[in-house]
Amino acid sequence: MNTSLPFLTAICCTLFSCTATVAVQEKDVPISLAYHEAKEEQAPLLSTLVSNIDYIALETIDATLGDYFYLTLLDEYIIADTSTGCHLFNLKNGKYIRTIGMIGDQSPMGYSTCTDPPYAVKNEILLKGFDKKFKVFSINEGKLLKTLPGEEDLKSDLMYDVIFPLNDSTMLLYSNNLLGVNKYNLQVRTYEGHILKEFPSTNCFQKKQNILCKMANEGEFYSYNNDVYMHEFTSDTIFQIDKELNLHPYYILDLKGALPAPDCREMNNWKSHYVMFGDIVETDRYLILERSSFYSYGCIYDKMLKKTIRINREKENNGFINDIDGVFPFWPQSRGRGTSSNKVWQMVSAESFLKYANSKNRKLFQKTIHEEDNPVVIIGTVKTEK
Repeated sequence: MNTSLPFLTAICCTLFSCTATVAVQEKDVPISLAYHEAKEEQAPLLSTLVSNIDYIALETIDATLGDYFYLTLLDEYIIADTSTGCHLFNLKNGKYIRTIGMIGDQSPMGYSTCTDPPYAVKNEILLKGFDKKFKVFSINEGKLLKTLPGEEDLKSDLMYDVIFPLNDSTMLLYSNNLLGVNKYNLQVRTYEGHILKEFPSTNCFQKKQNILCKMANEGEFYSYNNDVYMHEFTSDTIFQIDKELNLHPYYILDLKGALPAPDCREMNNWKSHYVMFGDIVETDRYLILERSSFYSYGCIYDKMLKKTIRINREKENNGFINDIDGVFPFWPQSRGRGTSSNKVWQMVSAESFLKYANSKNRKLFQKTIHEEDNPVVIIGTVKTEK
């Protein structure tokens, strides 16, 4: 456990192959999670997911206060998308380094919003400009480097809701289909803006009501073993994107009648039995699906046991049981990038961290963390199966 003070420290190429203890997935044979048969159980021990755990308190100063939305872990940095700007912190101790760009400002350094999740490759980060183009900033220096094509060619009612790196030179851009009329949902293009492929929408519907529900997790993307995977909430399948930009079925959720219909975006059509997930994380041992705001249960598929369990995530901080240091339960939100790709992280508000941290350690944390401080980032090093 890292307790340094005062800043206490929170698709593409080939199918993966696992070693002796973990089932090997054959090409073109998707694994069924049989979620409809899964029972609610206690989450596994944290030591089966990570080998160690660190607690990184993001430095709290006037410049970094605000609402924290999402993070990206890089080789040396934590990039935080917040209501007050795109802030850069030291990965090892949480010390504030700089704010990149000027959120809400109309000057050349200004931008409207960060991408979701923060899009950072090599030493560059993309931020959305007011002219619907992407502004490219240097992470190391914070300088504006150039602008790239963005949403300027889209209709005014469309936008890229998720932007995810396929590799250093290619990006995935996904648009939620709130109105049910998108011709395409997923676009693959080069970093410089050349469109390589577009995928037709599979979840259109005929709008009959005026009250619509904006789904925050319509399309989810994650990286594992240098490959990228995607899942749409109206699909029973998690797909892998290969080098030829084709989608290969990789996991079948097997939700049966709990799979949301496309018209569930209309307020009166959402059914209480529908299942919708949020963030997805995969390791050699586990596939982990977080709950969404529309559903109470997360899901863990154990590749070794070939078993899926449900975790009631509505219960506060109900995650992997921390048998490493006992400080705080853990539920990974994403993996890092670059040399941090072997890390998984969870962002916890300072108030929640102090409330639920093990009482034995709480007094130590209270010396340097206060309830109104910035979040604590809990970071674990992923175990590799041998």
